[in-house]
Amino acid sequence: MKDRKITFRVTQEEYTLIDEMKKTETRFTYGGRWDMSAYIRNLVLSQTGKKDVRVDMELKDLNYQVRKIGVNINQIAHRLNSNIGDMRDAEYVVELMKELNVRLEKLTEKIEE
Repeated sequence: MKDRKITFRVTQEEYTLIDEMKKTETRFTYGGRWDMSAYIRNLVLSQTGKKDVRVDMELKDLNYQVRKIGVNINQIAHRLNSNIGDMRDAEYVVELMKELNVRLEKLTEKIEE
């Protein structure tokens, strides 16, 4: 858990330079919002050989997605067990599981970089 805060000042020119990185460093964009803190942490911590700090946020997002997929699977299982569902529901579960697998593979690749 991040419980310490570091504040520092930059000139307008320095801020503009950092702000321009938004256009090229899309890997620090989460939910349409660029995370300057993650970007700067990554710059500093990468000098020590530490892994990319953006993994934290990606794990949080993946956890959220897994929960959403789990809810969908439970709803579909309920429909199938109640004989309300049909084969399309079962096929949708397979698609959800494939999507989850793709997300896990992408995250694994990023962690191993």
